[in-house]
Amino acid sequence: MVQARSNVKTDTSDEEVQQLITNDDESSKKQKGIVLTSVHIAILVVLFVVWTAVLLLTRSSPSASPTQTISTSTLKTSKRSDKIPECVSSPWKTDEDLVGPCPGELKPHEAAKDIISCADACCAKAECVSWQFRQDTGCLHGPDVRLGLEQDGPPAWCHDAPPARWQGQFLKVVDEDDNSKILKDQRAEACNVKTWKPHEEEGQCFGLGALRPEEASASAQACMEACCNDKEEPPCAAWQWDNHLGCFYGPIMYGCTKTEDPVVFEPFVGRRKNQPSRTYPGEDGKPFKQRLPTLESATP
Repeated sequence: MVQARSNVKTDTSDEEVQQLITNDDESSKKQKGIVLTSVHIAILVVLFVVWTAVLLLTRSSPSASPTQTISTSTLKTSKRSDKIPECVSSPWKTDEDLVGPCPGELKPHEAAKDIISCADACCAKAECVSWQFRQDTGCLHGPDVRLGLEQDGPPAWCHDAPPARWQGQFLKVVDEDDNSKILKDQRAEACNVKTWKPHEEEGQCFGLGALRPEEASASAQACMEACCNDKEEPPCAAWQWDNHLGCFYGPIMYGCTKTEDPVVFEPFVGRRKNQPSRTYPGEDGKPFKQRLPTLESATP
């Protein structure tokens, strides 16, 4: 009987030992699982950090082609000058930029597709003295032009300021091909502050002549009233006013800039070849100096 009890006790002890071994194995597996899970998490974190860094670097890297980054809507005047290639054979006139419209004389040069190629092509041609570029017009080439209030040089003229929104209106709407043909006489409405439409012609127009006296340039209304009360012959038929440039009016106005596309209010980029035969005097007899603005418009 004693021997039987002893055998039973031994069998039970072996089972307990086996159970302990099994429990140890499961505990070891769980610990290994926890370690592996931690390693996986660490790897995922590292991969995420690397991916984020690569993404940020990609977004902040500059364009591969410098000619594609040149835009009249995003570059300041001082920075835009650095993008224009020199013309060694006939240097560009310094300290100026043909930012304003040059009506009539500059013609499309379709072979040039950007600022650099436009400038290079003009430099290579003796007959090209002036050039401009803007996204809507493309490259423009032409002869020598006057800038702003310069008093010498050819009749062809370029505005020395970038395009701006004007105020203005026709008193008489005439046929652009035949200025003697009146399409609409709206003097009565246009000369009344209750019925006038000062924003009728916001794009710059031409043909109005010289800047009018200071009292007429005080405001858009003052300019309109000066035009309506003008006693000259032929009588005033249109006016335009700009806050910085003043009042202009006369018997004819033509070539008004179409304003459906906002790009028409962006500045051009352009240069002229320096002409030794000219002294470029302003109204005071001293060399005319263009006041270059800081340009930051918003069109790609």
